Amino acid sequence: MSQVVRSRNYDLGKRADDVLATRTRIAEAGMQLYGSVGPSRTTISAVADLAGVRRNTLYRHFPTEDELFAACSEHFWSLHPLPDPARWRQVEEPQCRFEEALSAVYAYYAETTDVLANLTRDAEFMPVVERSLEEYRALLTGIAHIAGEDQPTRATARHALEFGTWRSLVDRGGLSDDVAVELMSALAFGTAGRRGAVVEPAPQQGKRDAVVRAAFAAFAEHGFRVSLDEIAERAGVSKVTIYSHFTSKEALFRTVITEQLDEAVAAARELSPGEVDLRTLCEACVDVLTSPAMVNLHSVLEAESKRFPEDTAAWLGRVPAELRRVLEIAVRALPGIRIPDPAAAVSQLYALCVQPGSPDVIESGVAMFLNFYETPPSTAPAKA
Repeated sequence: MSQVVRSRNYDLGKRADDVLATRTRIAEAGMQLYGSVGPSRTTISAVADLAGVRRNTLYRHFPTEDELFAACSEHFWSLHPLPDPARWRQVEEPQCRFEEALSAVYAYYAETTDVLANLTRDAEFMPVVERSLEEYRALLTGIAHIAGEDQPTRATARHALEFGTWRSLVDRGGLSDDVAVELMSALAFGTAGRRGAVVEPAPQQGKRDAVVRAAFAAFAEHGFRVSLDEIAERAGVSKVTIYSHFTSKEALFRTVITEQLDEAVAAARELSPGEVDLRTLCEACVDVLTSPAMVNLHSVLEAESKRFPEDTAAWLGRVPAELRRVLEIAVRALPGIRIPDPAAAVSQLYALCVQPGSPDVIESGVAMFLNFYETPPSTAPAKA
């Protein structure tokens, strides 16, 4: 008797597994057709053929087309769950929170383009399809409220979240998700508090500059290993904003180094070699080299020299080269001095006074330099 029971239980379990496998196969076939032709153009026969079952088998599992659609829809949402709001709820600043949410939604669109395109198209005249999108639409409405409570702002944010907007900008327009998010965020937040005004994008240069400043501080403190998340937090922007201006962390690093060096070179060029004595000019050169920004910059470059071996030498040489140029102008203009090779003389002066950086060394070094190159008085005998 027990043998019969075990056999019957086994048969029932196998049958249940077979039923589940068949239902799943039918649901997958329906979902595949929804992605290729859409619900409105999907026939029972096509689903049965693709699933490898007879029509009467399909009807045994799903007596109506609505039941079939519900099963296929449930299968789709189980494989492609909507973005989790927990991802952006912890972001405090509203625009950063909206950008994080919009970025997640746009990534979801890229993953589900074909099916969503057909679902949103057929929802206009198929109530069963519209009902299946209720949770999706509720998610978008909730995200739109992040942008603000006034109607123009919410409407603009809601438009930014639409699948059709993403298709226009990214799928058809060729923009990257990051750039599209930045544009739509600027548009949505550009409407805040300006009811009836012409919508203009919020200025982005300020965000870029904030990212560069935050990145320099972060690189100086932690080196290249610092995460973009930390840089974004320091700058008060989202990571999406960073990617809208810089293609990678390396690109951001190079920009930070270049712009810091540009500022130091500009400071060196502002030195006026014709208006000060040589000692004062050397002290000014030392001030440029020992500014907090240059000290931090040297620290970063030395720490990352193995990562950027070919660039580090060029970076480290830019400011000294400009200081030497300024010193050469001054040396050539010195009265009572005969210098056959000004470039070599400037290298000597730089090594004597600028590199050591001490005020005492500068004073004695300039004295040695002038004493060495001072034109000696004529030794010819006086005429009788």
